[in-house]
Amino acid sequence: MGLERLFWIGEVTTTTRRNFERIYDLPERVLPAKVLNTPTPPVEESQRHLLSIAAGALGVAAEADLRDYFRLIDARRIKTYHRTHETNESCAA
Repeated sequence: MGLERLFWIGEVTTTTRRNFERIYDLPERVLPAKVLNTPTPPVEESQRHLLSIAAGALGVAAEADLRDYFRLIDARRIKTYHRTHETNESCAA
């Protein structure tokens, strides 16, 4: 696995950047314990919150535009996406 993949799944994070280069480190060495110990909310709750932020920022917008604001997956594809990632298969999202 490349560092970029580990970054996107939360196994590593960035501590700083030099120009466009990310400097990676383990989350437990970068993030405060309070952040690390906060439970991850359910996907549906997280997406509702992000869509609410997008709606506030965009005002009037089509559903696709609201989802694109945070690059959210189309709701019809979420189950397929999670099922595929639970089995560690690749999936176009």
